[in-house]
Amino acid sequence: MESTAERTGKGRQRGINMNWHLEKKVRNNPAARKAFNELAIQVFQLSFESWYENGYWTDAYIPYTLMDGDTAAANISVNTMKTIWNGQIKNYIQLGTVMTAPSCRKQGLSRFLLEEIKKDWEGRCDGMYLFANNTVLDFYPRFGFSRQEQYQCSLPVLPQKGVIRKLSMDKPEDRRILKEHYQMSNPFSLLPMLDNYPLLMFYLRSFLKDCVYYLPKYDAVAVVEKAEEENTMICHDIFCRADVNFREILNFLSFPDTKRVILEFTPKETTDCVQTPLDDDGTLFFLTKEDNPFQQQKLRFPGLSQSSRRR
Repeated sequence: MESTAERTGKGRQRGINMNWHLEKKVRNNPAARKAFNELAIQVFQLSFESWYENGYWTDAYIPYTLMDGDTAAANISVNTMKTIWNGQIKNYIQLGTVMTAPSCRKQGLSRFLLEEIKKDWEGRCDGMYLFANNTVLDFYPRFGFSRQEQYQCSLPVLPQKGVIRKLSMDKPEDRRILKEHYQMSNPFSLLPMLDNYPLLMFYLRSFLKDCVYYLPKYDAVAVVEKAEEENTMICHDIFCRADVNFREILNFLSFPDTKRVILEFTPKETTDCVQTPLDDDGTLFFLTKEDNPFQQQKLRFPGLSQSSRRR
């Protein structure tokens, strides 16, 4: 792998400012991490510092940050992702936290970073993907990415009474229960995400910290919340053994007025499911030389696996 200095030289040949350098060890570099967070706050109103301080920022999340002295000019982050498709483990790279400082835009910085990432990771993974907003839909096909449709499933439920305990993400014991069940994965998901507990905690220690529940009867942990739409619940994910009943769990999880549940993952069982194009999480772009799951079936990546997602 090339050194940072070598990479900077190549960037200079492409017109990148000679004073800029590419930093790939942001996590353990306090100055670079500070600059990275400042840019994330400026662009996304989002900081990764508490995620780092809580020990969840691991080697699975690798920012490629173009630095201008002590300031971050642009960034694209690599997220290593593992899933199962057709019975085989797939190791994908998800690109996220794509951002450029307003004063540095339209200078080819994202192109430079994307080329460096492809150079480092092509041949080391089964594919790359990202979620793009509507302003850059013509950009990623230039690098071999193809646009894919995602589909969201919803289905009717009949709320059932039962013992459900809300887990507190501020309590170590409750986080231990969550982690133990996360390691069981989601046995109902057609495209489950594996071994990325830190990314899960990015959401469950912040946006969704009050949406984690334990069902003793099924020894299951689920992440659910009421939707803005009336009589509707969102089920983000379920973690449990494979020998429990999927529909029963959904019925037990449902709030008293719930009539329909929206799934943020694609279920293996699609009876009674209504599948509609997903249009609120950015457009999926996928790059692979092998099997493309999205060309074979109506799918979506689980919502809690999306590193670029904001709420």
